[in-house]
Amino acid sequence: MQKYSESKGTKNCYILYKDTKGAEAALEANNQLLDNLHLRVTLAGKKSEDFRTTIFVGTIPFICSEEELRAFFSQFGEIDY
Repeated sequence: MQKYSESKGTKNCYILYKDTKGAEAALEANNQLLDNLHLRVTLAGKKSEDFRTTIFVGTIPFICSEEELRAFFSQFGEIDY
């Protein structure tokens, strides 16, 4: 299992929404502050089979949990995974 370094300060994730409406709405979170860091939110890209419903989130504070991210991004739509 890969070990992650907390000294880097940030991490990235992908969020899969149930539909395109949620993913497109989540783009509003781009450049919003989360724990004093500006989030980077974009559509995941066409490499993913679910590219229309998946967003890429970058610059997530390392201490941020999955549940905190789910709570934050659920305001834009139902999260599938």
